Amino acid sequence: MGAQTTPDNRQETRPLRADARRNDKRLLDVAHKLFTEKGPEVPMEEIARRAKVGIGTLYRHFPTRSDLLEAVYLDQMEGLIARSATLAETLAPGEALFAWP
Repeated sequence: MGAQTTPDNRQETRPLRADARRNDKRLLDVAHKLFTEKGPEVPMEEIARRAKVGIGTLYRHFPTRSDLLEAVYLDQMEGLIARSATLAETLAPGEALFAWP
């Protein structure tokens, strides 16, 4: 099986293990919080520490700050898209508009 491109454009040769997926999500969540609080120049070491992973794990998932910023952005956009789809399926258009995001 060839390499697969993930939503954040990283090359994967095989699916991530469950623990790697959890680390990936935790890194995205912590990075989003810190980027929001402190800006995009927050130290990568602080992101790793708060996500309770080693700096090597952070760089294995996101080799550059730009990769991490892009992945956080895409994760947030995917969440908004999923939320809009759920609202469109469950509420009338006007109610969905006021409930979104």
